[in-house]
Amino acid sequence: MEQSASDIENMEDNVRLIIRYQKIFLRQLEGAYRSKKLDDVTYQKLRAVNCTAQTKQEIYDHFDRLFNELVEYYQERLRERIYKGAKMLDAMGKNHPKYQLYMALYDELCEELKHSEEGRGKVGYFS
Repeated sequence: MEQSASDIENMEDNVRLIIRYQKIFLRQLEGAYRSKKLDDVTYQKLRAVNCTAQTKQEIYDHFDRLFNELVEYYQERLRERIYKGAKMLDAMGKNHPKYQLYMALYDELCEELKHSEEGRGKVGYFS
């Protein structure tokens, strides 16, 4: 069966869309990796994912899942750091000379997580 010119144009548009979103995703991934917010295994796993979607909606869904996975990973890492920070603060006590400094860092992590969760909401990136 021969493809029409509009089918070919639609396929080309989809390829361009995939390339555009892949570049955006890779920039986010590279930035997270360089800033040590992403471990090697997760970085390699997410970097290796290829989009094989055929329609615009499938492309949007694919990249929405990838971005959500990256955000969920980042938020889980923040939660782990917050938990470890709370344990450390409890162990050191309020009279420790660096307690206020560490408490400020702990508060920053909590605020970062709160901001991340509020900003994300329940809406997909491409909805």
